[in-house]
Amino acid sequence: MQALLNFLEQSYTAYNACEYIRKRLVENGFTRLKEQDEWEISENGKYFIERGGSSIIAFVVGGLDNFSYKITASHLDSPALKIKANPVEQKGVIATLNTETYGGGIWYSFFDRPLKIAGRVVKSENNRIFSET
Repeated sequence: MQALLNFLEQSYTAYNACEYIRKRLVENGFTRLKEQDEWEISENGKYFIERGGSSIIAFVVGGLDNFSYKITASHLDSPALKIKANPVEQKGVIATLNTETYGGGIWYSFFDRPLKIAGRVVKSENNRIFSET
C-alpha cells in the first residue's frame, strides 16, 4: 500500500508518473529499448520503451519453449485542471490563474485539498525544441 501512495504522491502529471515508473523498472532489472534501434530480445528478458516522456510500455519475455503472453494496461493521464494560455487574471490586488478542466474528474474532490502546479515547459530556440518536467 505504501508503494502505491508513494507513486501517487510523486505523479502529478503523466511526465512525473513516467519518470517514476522508469526509475522503478531500471531498479528491477529492466532494459530500456529505443523504437528506432534493432532490438536484441532474449528469453526471460525484461524490457521497456518510453515515448515522449509521457508514455511507457514494459514487457517481460518468458520461456520460448512454452510461449504465452499476458497484457496489463493503464494510462498515465488523469483528470486535472489545466492552466490556460495567458492565464493570469488580476482582480484588485489578487492575481489568479485561469484553468480549464481535463478529463472526467469528480471535481468536488478538488475543493478540499491544496492544488499544485506541475507539468512540462516547452520552448523553442534556434529551431530546436527543449522541454523540462
